[in-house]
Amino acid sequence: MPKHHRLRLAAMISVIFIETNLTAAETCPVPSASYPSIQSAVDVINCTEIVLTSGNFFGSVTIGRTLTLQGVSSDSTTIFGKVMVSGSETQATLKGLKIAVGPNDFPHGGLVVVGDAEVLPDDLGIGSTDLIFEDGFERGGKTAWSSTVPSSRE
Repeated sequence: MPKHHRLRLAAMISVIFIETNLTAAETCPVPSASYPSIQSAVDVINCTEIVLTSGNFFGSVTIGRTLTLQGVSSDSTTIFGKVMVSGSETQATLKGLKIAVGPNDFPHGGLVVVGDAEVLPDDLGIGSTDLIFEDGFERGGKTAWSSTVPSSRE
């Protein structure tokens, strides 16, 4: 085989190898040394499943691609900030977590879905850090924010 054909073959094999490695699905734990924040894992294209520990996560997250964001449960994994999902082909599965909204986050806090993006919820709670919305979203058979104002703060 002539040398220039061997070089072309080697180049094509390298391109195939690189493309295969770029699209390899990976489960990414947060927090970890490689992924200290949710956004750091979202920003890595190979992270198709992002697994959160129980606890509180502070800061907004922007998701523009298809992935799964998995917490332990909506009672033990909480994101304080805005979670924005956008993109025409984006399907974000959000499960086992709660998105907490503070009084200063309205009207653009909590979960924001832009364009044709789709959110597939599973054990997803959206609630407020203010007791006026203590029932949260789609909790206890309710399909909207609670209109009940608690008589006192705990």
